[in-house]
Amino acid sequence: MVSLLKHGELVAYNSPELPRMEELRQHETSTRPLTDFEISALAQILEGEDLVVDSQPKSIRMMGSLRAFTQCLQCHRGEEDQLLGTFSYKFILPSE
Repeated sequence: MVSLLKHGELVAYNSPELPRMEELRQHETSTRPLTDFEISALAQILEGEDLVVDSQPKSIRMMGSLRAFTQCLQCHRGEEDQLLGTFSYKFILPSE
């Protein structure tokens, strides 16, 4: 997950699986800078895309938007449909 609002800089949480919101506090110290793909994909998401895919011969990378719903605004500041963050995935394709 990529944090857009919580930190002074853009960072991705290091987590082998999607953490629950209450677990994010445990992952706050485990962050990393964004990759080149994530920086490029984020620019497209900020322009209105909801999903960016980069398919390579041995891997697929994807970044998807995480937008605020009414339920999100119970804990987060902002407005409905505001971009709160993104999810970043990398799938390694099996060797033949």
